[in-house]
Amino acid sequence: MSVPNLSFVLAGAVLPKIAYTDLSGNPQTLTFRMPPTSVDPISPVPNRADNVAGDGTMWSINLYVEAYVQMRVTALMGDDLTNWINFLSAAVNGQVLQLYPDSTKTSHYGVRLMVGGSSNANNSNVPSGDPTMKRAGVCRFQAQLVFRYENPSDAATVFAALNPIA
Repeated sequence: MSVPNLSFVLAGAVLPKIAYTDLSGNPQTLTFRMPPTSVDPISPVPNRADNVAGDGTMWSINLYVEAYVQMRVTALMGDDLTNWINFLSAAVNGQVLQLYPDSTKTSHYGVRLMVGGSSNANNSNVPSGDPTMKRAGVCRFQAQLVFRYENPSDAATVFAALNPIA
């Protein structure tokens, strides 16, 4: 029986990284060992106020639009899974994270991890992520993550960086 390679890194892939502050207040960086899969390009969610006047006239006021990126991430048993658990434990507090779509480049974007549709937008269009790491095979775990962009106009740039055309 062979021993699985728990320090595996997928060579040649564009691997993102996320800079964050851990629970002790120290800056940390989580570098993906596997590229994210099932990356959705954008999930725009308008936050608006609908109103109906006494005469039946209805109008809506668009307050702002939130944009989200959804992705499935894979963690390998060992230090990779430990790093993911530490990251998820710190990120669920709503802090602004710095997402680097390509860990070899310096461009980064402000995002927040969304858990269970946690948002100011009070509607059912908000995508809900499940950051629980679930077994996905031998020595592999996966989670479905949703990040909200601090600046919705970053969505197209981040999607293109996470999905390079070969």
